[in-house]
Amino acid sequence: MLGGTLEGDSALLISGVAGLREAEPGQIAFLEHPRYASLLPETRASLVLVAPGVAVPPKLNVIRVPQPSVAFGQIVALISPPPISHPPGIHPRALVDPSTSVAPGCSIGPFAVLEAGATIGARTVIGAGCYVGHEARLGEDCLLHPNVSVRERCVLGNHVILHCGTVIGSDGFGYDFVENRYRKIPQVGFVQLDDDVEIGANAV
Repeated sequence: MLGGTLEGDSALLISGVAGLREAEPGQIAFLEHPRYASLLPETRASLVLVAPGVAVPPKLNVIRVPQPSVAFGQIVALISPPPISHPPGIHPRALVDPSTSVAPGCSIGPFAVLEAGATIGARTVIGAGCYVGHEARLGEDCLLHPNVSVRERCVLGNHVILHCGTVIGSDGFGYDFVENRYRKIPQVGFVQLDDDVEIGANAV
């Protein structure tokens, strides 16, 4: 599957994955950067993915592959449970303005709020407690995890993933000091995220 070369026991049974430090017998780990090579003699992993030419301790079972982290990702995907499915439809406790355009196959979770004029692309998932502002535009196959806010007129491309608590399009807090007081500068722009963007939790 990995297109690599095994050096060691071909009868090994692998039951899980872990880092070099944390691995237990029966698990597979990987070495990507030479700075961590000192962990190889100490690891308890039954099998380690390493690049060609990397020196390994005697009796350590390895698979040599060009990019160990990529191969490790393939193994994680193989043994992981299937991803959570999001059945299409609008939860009865979601609040969707009648003027919102929701394409086929979308999943809108409980307590989500979709404001007037918003556009939601096909198969997009909007999790529980999300907020999509007025005239915002979300592309196809986006995934908004719970409690994401996409403010008014912001634009998301296709395949955008926003993790829990992310806020897109909040105020930039611009002020001028005029006549001994601060005067707010109007924030009239918007945020655009193009295709295949992924943003981690609680980012603003």
